[in-house]
Amino acid sequence: MPSKPDKYGIKIWALCDAKNGYCMNFEVYTGRAPEADAERNQGTRVVLELTEHVPGGYNITTDNFFTSIDLARKLKERNNPMTLLGTIRRNKPQIPEKFLEVKNRELFSSLFGFSEGMMMTSYIPKPRKTVLVLSSSHYSHIISDEAHKFKPEIILDYNRTKGGVDMLDKVVKIYRVFRKSNRWTFALFLHYIDVILYNAYILWTLKNPDWEVTTKDKRRNFILEVGKALVLPFIRERDKSHLQTSIIQSIKMVLEENTIEASGPTEELSQANEDKAGDSPSMGRCYICGRNKDRKSRAKCDFCKKFVCPMHKHRSVANACDNCFIHENV
Repeated sequence: MPSKPDKYGIKIWALCDAKNGYCMNFEVYTGRAPEADAERNQGTRVVLELTEHVPGGYNITTDNFFTSIDLARKLKERNNPMTLLGTIRRNKPQIPEKFLEVKNRELFSSLFGFSEGMMMTSYIPKPRKTVLVLSSSHYSHIISDEAHKFKPEIILDYNRTKGGVDMLDKVVKIYRVFRKSNRWTFALFLHYIDVILYNAYILWTLKNPDWEVTTKDKRRNFILEVGKALVLPFIRERDKSHLQTSIIQSIKMVLEENTIEASGPTEELSQANEDKAGDSPSMGRCYICGRNKDRKSRAKCDFCKKFVCPMHKHRSVANACDNCFIHENV
């Protein structure tokens, strides 16, 4: 879709809260069925399906792909009645010709039409351009003089409530679990996780408004806490006897000190180091000097079991390298 920021990908219809972007429902667009005719009134069908289980009394704001007089009428006649507000395309047959004229109209002028509990507005924001808005929740031609552009109230309400889906797309891209994959099912699953995490964050902050009020990246902290809560039970139950040293060290960083058993990663780390030392060569390059200086040594640090040259062996403790002397507090 050339007009979209993300021109390629999987298309998803979404129903989101206008204030915070909370995703209430969504539907994956799977395209036209094989050997089927082109679908007519697709926008109407999508909105009716997404709002089928939503309690009545809400207003649905849509863009011009979905908005139609038929949709507004069907939303009001359902068992869970709702109102509709949205821009409407110029090619709809129900629009009066006078609403489409732009030549003889003044800048910032408005026309209003009322019929069957619905209201349509034609507004001129720029020379030779008109904006058409349909609403089943507005019944008055109130005009605001904000910034001296004399916008009707119906357009101001549309601008305030139109950004729910865009907000969800924006916030989901900030913190993502997405990984590149050629499997579209896996990519879709990861997108579900992103949306679920954001919905959980919205619910948590609504229930706990005082949580990390002064923190700027509290959503990131929330995602980290959720991740830890999901993996900690598996980390505690995992067999660590055959893990690499680096993995055991990472486990130690994730687990709090009071959650590590006395016979846990500390003893396993020592055992892993001993196994590693038994298979290692008798001489190696100093890991602190690196490859550029290429200093070989037979001495090893008793803590990290890595080769270390005399320059980086701590003087007061002969069997400890400088890094381990600092971190192990020997």
